[in-house]
Amino acid sequence: MEEIQLEHRPLDPKTIEEAGISEEIVESLILKTIKQEGAKTREELSLYIRLNPNILTPFLDSLKQRKMLEVQAGLKYAMLSPGKEMCKMYEEEDNYVGPAPVSFKSYCEMVLLQDTREKTVTLQDVKEIAKEYQYTEEQLLYFKEAFNSRRSVFFFGPPGNGKSLVTSLMHALLIEPVLIPYTFEFNKKVVKIFDPAYHQHLEKEDKDIKAATPEELAARIKGQKVRYDKRWLVCKAPLVIVGTEFRVKHFEINFIGHFIAPPHLKANNGIFIFDDLGRQLDDHRVILNQFIYPLENQQTIIAFPGGSSLIAPYKQRLFLSTNLNKDDIIDDAFNRRLLYQIFISRPDKETYKKIYVNIAKKFGLDDSWEDQLYQDSTVLLEWYDRDQRSIRACDPRNLFIMMLAALDPGQSLKDIYNRQLLERIYKKYPMAYRTDEKEYKRSGL
Repeated sequence: MEEIQLEHRPLDPKTIEEAGISEEIVESLILKTIKQEGAKTREELSLYIRLNPNILTPFLDSLKQRKMLEVQAGLKYAMLSPGKEMCKMYEEEDNYVGPAPVSFKSYCEMVLLQDTREKTVTLQDVKEIAKEYQYTEEQLLYFKEAFNSRRSVFFFGPPGNGKSLVTSLMHALLIEPVLIPYTFEFNKKVVKIFDPAYHQHLEKEDKDIKAATPEELAARIKGQKVRYDKRWLVCKAPLVIVGTEFRVKHFEINFIGHFIAPPHLKANNGIFIFDDLGRQLDDHRVILNQFIYPLENQQTIIAFPGGSSLIAPYKQRLFLSTNLNKDDIIDDAFNRRLLYQIFISRPDKETYKKIYVNIAKKFGLDDSWEDQLYQDSTVLLEWYDRDQRSIRACDPRNLFIMMLAALDPGQSLKDIYNRQLLERIYKKYPMAYRTDEKEYKRSGL
């Protein structure tokens, strides 16, 4: 596996003291791994648990002496009846099986270290990531300033005009890889933090590990010049998005047989996007109040099931987004913490035409179609005016999605695109109407 070089990447611990975790955790992971995966050699267990084989040796010896494990052919460790009983006791506490945790202390230190290494972006950086989209110079400048402030940003405006797009583009400005552990240990509890839904692993896994012989595995481990701590993953900066499904209870550590970190903890060193604010089942004001302490103190208090809690760094950008009137859902206490409030409006007609042409090219129509596309978008806007429909930035994309659905096998959009098709799709498309538009109280950009 090709490993990414990072100056702050921890090296492989050689002892349990260097690993910084409790002996009970290591023993429980050995037993639970063997129960779930079957008999394993020391080297195989090392790869499953992500700990140096030398750390595992005294634990394996102890479990063997206590008649919980036995060594079978091929130097594989297998479970005996007392081991099964002990494993059952560990599983009653939690059923987590996987890579060993890092210490909570080392997790916190890593979050703080990576926060200080984050770079300031330039206007050119913002222009580069937004070059395919229609933003004014003033908008791009404001995006840059909002991003560099590291403060919360509030996006509001009518639906379908790119609030989610802007937040995703700003995530693209976080180009530095970050280290995220699979799990961390807090008071002998293993809390899972790595989530493939939010964390994109940048290193390729070795697909031949399970097929390797014990001797090959041992040679690989011994032959590596630099051994990094495999409990940490090199990832893209997190992008965590929650919406209407979010509840106040989601700020707490969840227990589903094992402990899972809440979304805002998974967002550390990245971006936490709270979408559709005001449409949650729980009172959104109660939800927003949960952010006040973290925003002020740059740390968050997170409760465990049963009453205990931990205090973790809160080092992330919070982006709030809504298509409701902001003054109806944001009170003064929270409003003063939102220095950057960005109104994402409907595009004007010239911008809409540019969006239409750019989207058409993405869907397969090349530059030779440009004149016709501009003419078609002009006619399309005349239909909007005739039917009193509202212009939305998302409409061109959706219209072309529906056009693609009209293709027969082997056809491309070039084969069927014409104004008659556009009109037929336009009549079927569920657009918004001007009579339903609401007035937005604006501030900021």
